[in-house]
Amino acid sequence: MLTARPQPRENLFTIKTFSIGVTSGIVTRILLSSIPVVMSLMLQTQLAYDPATVSLILLLFSSGALLSKLGFEPLIKRIGYRKLLLHTTVFTSLCIFAMGAAV
Repeated sequence: MLTARPQPRENLFTIKTFSIGVTSGIVTRILLSSIPVVMSLMLQTQLAYDPATVSLILLLFSSGALLSKLGFEPLIKRIGYRKLLLHTTVFTSLCIFAMGAAV
């Protein structure tokens, strides 16, 4: 039977790896969604690129992000989900902080 408003089980959040995975996944998604805006501002204001050039750079950036998804399955099998999530979260955070510092 389906319920109108399903509730997640609260005991799932007592599992440390689940809590870390959900929290770091949310943080990573928020940070990743801010990259195009920060990068566009940085390229136009600090590096004096014209808007057409910035658009092409962001197009290549987005294409690379889509293509990189192909490599994640072998990486997950090789080093594990938890380590990959930790490394990508730290790396993404450092890159965004570096772009923020450049602006």
